[in-house]
Amino acid sequence: MIENPSPATTRSRDPKEILNAAQDNIEHLSVNILDDGMSIWDREVALLLRDEVDTRETAERILGNAVMYMLASMENPDVHIGVGKIVDKGVHQVILDTPVYFAFCDLYNGGKYKHHTPFIQRRSDGLVIPPGSVGR
Repeated sequence: MIENPSPATTRSRDPKEILNAAQDNIEHLSVNILDDGMSIWDREVALLLRDEVDTRETAERILGNAVMYMLASMENPDVHIGVGKIVDKGVHQVILDTPVYFAFCDLYNGGKYKHHTPFIQRRSDGLVIPPGSVGR
C-alpha cells in the first residue's frame, strides 16, 4: 500500500503586515514618511488615492497585490513573474516612495535593492504568475 504524502502546508500572509513591518527599516527622509503618524500601509493607500484610484477599497486591493508581487519576486529571484496594468500601479507607487521601497528591500531582499524592469509589452491578465505558465 502506497501512503499518500501529507498535503502541502499553506500559509497565508497579510500584505498590510508585510508592508508595515518595513517601517523600522526606514532610514531616509523619515521626517516625510514617519512624522504624520500614518502607518506605511495607510501612507501608500493615500498616495494611490491621490494619484491613481478613486476608492480606498480599490487602492487597498491594488496595494495588497503589489506587496505580494514584490515579496514573491524577492523570494523567487530566478523566476520571472509579472503583474498586469492595475497591480503595476501599486508596484510603482511603492517604488516611487523610495525610502519605503529601500526599507522593504532591506527587510525582504537581504538589504539588496530589487530592480523593476518591465517588458515593453504589458501583461493584461492581472495575474501574478510567470508569463507563459497559464495552462501548463
